[in-house]
Amino acid sequence: MGRLTAETRARNEAAIRAAMDRLLAGAIPPGGGCDLKTLAAEADIRCG
Repeated sequence: MGRLTAETRARNEAAIRAAMDRLLAGAIPPGGGCDLKTLAAEADIRCG
């Protein structure tokens, strides 16, 4: 996997922050928790 461009990094950061806000507001999806795995799934970030 190559390096992220500045644009991709900024887009990922924005997606993570938005997902974090939703989880902290209590919008936890069924079967999820307030954890990193759920955060990554909600932000649509692929983890290894």
